Amino acid sequence: VLMLLFLLLVGANGAYAQSDCFEYEENVITELTETGWAASSLTIPATVTTVNSGAFSAAANVSTLIIEAGGNPTFEGKLFGDDKTNRISDIQILGNSMTVANIQKLFTSLGAQGALSTVYIAGYSGEWSDITSNAVLTSDVTVTLPAALVRAQKFGDAKVYGRFEITKEIISFCGNATFQDTDDGSNMLFYIADECNKEEGYIHIKRVSYVKKGEGVLIHNAKGTNTYADLLRVSDGSVSSADNTLYDFNMLVGVTEPTTIGSTDDDKTNYILKDGAFHPTSGGTVKANKAYLQIPTSAAREGALTIDFDDETTERIWNLMMTKLKEMYPYKPEDELVEFLDSRVGRHFADDLLSNPQGITMPVLMLKIAMLNKLKMAPWWGYYNGITPAVAVLDKKVLFRSAIKNEMRKKAIKELVANVVGCGMDKVWQTPEMWLESENTTTQELHLMWGYIQDVLNKRTKHGHNRNTKTETAAC
Repeated sequence: VLMLLFLLLVGANGAYAQSDCFEYEENVITELTETGWAASSLTIPATVTTVNSGAFSAAANVSTLIIEAGGNPTFEGKLFGDDKTNRISDIQILGNSMTVANIQKLFTSLGAQGALSTVYIAGYSGEWSDITSNAVLTSDVTVTLPAALVRAQKFGDAKVYGRFEITKEIISFCGNATFQDTDDGSNMLFYIADECNKEEGYIHIKRVSYVKKGEGVLIHNAKGTNTYADLLRVSDGSVSSADNTLYDFNMLVGVTEPTTIGSTDDDKTNYILKDGAFHPTSGGTVKANKAYLQIPTSAAREGALTIDFDDETTERIWNLMMTKLKEMYPYKPEDELVEFLDSRVGRHFADDLLSNPQGITMPVLMLKIAMLNKLKMAPWWGYYNGITPAVAVLDKKVLFRSAIKNEMRKKAIKELVANVVGCGMDKVWQTPEMWLESENTTTQELHLMWGYIQDVLNKRTKHGHNRNTKTETAAC
């Protein structure tokens, strides 16, 4: 009775020690044990060489089949027997040791689609040949592989997705197939590099909706909480005319095989992506399915190039801010709200507004927006899915210092600060950085300096900055 009770309790969620689920003859699975009958998930151990026909015929609850990493089992005949329908809805082939021939036999052994809806293949062994199990891999089935492995191969009539996995905020990629961004910006964002600003030291990137075969792209982990996105593989001719135009001006060079590059290539200079910025390279090997930046040598600079995000993301932030502000201040006319947002340009957003819209004052909100400055400098991405971090303690000196320091990355603003410090504050400061970092610099002085910077920035193009606009330097 106790043993029966134990089996009932453990079997409630189908969780069993997998070694107890199979009957073996050496390394061949012949059938399921009574424990295996009730299991919802079955993992074929890596030591198994063969799964006999009809081995799963007694399975009552199985919905997930996992091939353990390192395994390469051969499936003989029909897995559920000749007269039973496939009950497996999810197949996961882990590792990269299973041959394409045995993957084909696995699908063939199912007989028909039955419950099958999703397949994940982490890798495979040997040369690829098309999977032709059309009766199993219908258009209602999705097959997902690591994006770098996806080519033009067929999986019956199934839809094929490439999985883009990143552990850093930004990585580069180049694929052997074309993908459509079906994720609608809620997870990974894909960009090409279309402009270099030597004077201010940044690369401007533009979002694309298609990851085009053989082209270099940047992938930005926009949500932060997820580490992968699955994108639908499409034909190379599916790329929109708008994206094709953007790719014509792409300065990212993609490689699908390990490629040796030098510091320059004819009249172009090469940069590699490291720690979220592009750095000059003295030469080396670019890994397969990665990309590097190549710009005209006349536009190159010795130091790193930061990344400047495109205006499409800016527009999303602008719209969200307007919506939230209208909720907070329904009595204010829209032109006043626009004027407020223009005081720090629509590129910026406030984490406090999103996490505490009822308890924040307008002056504090303005200060937070000033601090956040550029979207690329802010670690908060919660507006994508409603997740926001805890509200930070407000330190006005720290916020002013952060905002000013960030704006001083622009040469014209740095000259403005140097001029103001030298003329109107204190002659002892040798550099603007010394004045900015000194504990002797008061909050009032920082506030005054930020006012000067605001006056200049407010003259720039509405809802964003015009890269061709020259910033005036304040006179004494």
